Amino acid sequence: GAREPERDPALKGVPWSARDKQFVKLCVSSPGVVEQVIANWRKKGMRGSVNATENDLGIGYCHCGPCMALDRLDPGDYEGKTLASVTDRYVWFANRLARAAAAFKPGTEAAMYVYNECYQPPKYETVDPQVVAGVVPRRIDLTHLEEILGGWKKAGLRKMMLRPNWPFHYGCSSLPFGHHQQLYEAFRCAYRHGAVSADIDHLMLQWTIHGLADYALCKGMLYPDAPFERWEAEYCSAFGDAAEDARAYFRYWQERVWEARILPDYDAIVRSDPVDNFLRAIWRRGLGAYFKDADFDAADALLEAGLKKQLTPLERERLESLRLLNGDSRRVI
Repeated sequence: GAREPERDPALKGVPWSARDKQFVKLCVSSPGVVEQVIANWRKKGMRGSVNATENDLGIGYCHCGPCMALDRLDPGDYEGKTLASVTDRYVWFANRLARAAAAFKPGTEAAMYVYNECYQPPKYETVDPQVVAGVVPRRIDLTHLEEILGGWKKAGLRKMMLRPNWPFHYGCSSLPFGHHQQLYEAFRCAYRHGAVSADIDHLMLQWTIHGLADYALCKGMLYPDAPFERWEAEYCSAFGDAAEDARAYFRYWQERVWEARILPDYDAIVRSDPVDNFLRAIWRRGLGAYFKDADFDAADALLEAGLKKQLTPLERERLESLRLLNGDSRRVI
């Protein structure tokens, strides 16, 4: 009769508000839970998939014996306060829902999230062919994505939706990180591992910073086999006769800052934040290690060369926006 995580040691004695209670998780090992989810789905006309997704945030998981037994956690996966990984219990739950739904409507899929404590691939369970997942990667280094996405594919996941917070973790800033191609290649990595759709949360309206990345990602959803350079050239064509100058500007940050300074230190950067938030972590580590005054001087010279070309008023305005951004970014550093 109570909706509260009474067995969660991290929350013992903590008063729970009405908002907090929405994050409490189901006891997925209970047979009655599967029966109730299927009953609700049938009552709604058996439309769409069956929902096996856990509630948000890394708190309020069930700590009953049967649920903990499904996790089969190693000592390092249980920190006393929180469960580091509950993937196996939710794959087990999704598998049961998919099989139960198939008894009433063959081919029905059960949908779960590969997110937070369900992010790591399962260690023991195999994903049923009728289970699909919304995958929420935070990192964009390809070695990490290959490990996570490849691990899920090896465990049996055949179809996924890509739903990262990349613009939020990388784009809400006035700093030109030069990560446009990295984001695009991360998207294509998910496509190679079975992503059939993408919901990339969320547009930050920092067009001078993130516009090239947003453009490439949107185009990539239509033509995922196309190389990044195709969208880079198409985007820069909006600068008219200064297209090559604009391309050189974007390439400067990519090659001289992202690839030369940030990417070699990327793992250490994201590991310094509890949820791999790149932007928050790199600010804490100190931006001076990655950006120099000479970078902004070089970028200004590239833009000034473009502004000397024969441009339409709109093309000139676009290039001036980049120059204004360059001055703002310098002041931030």
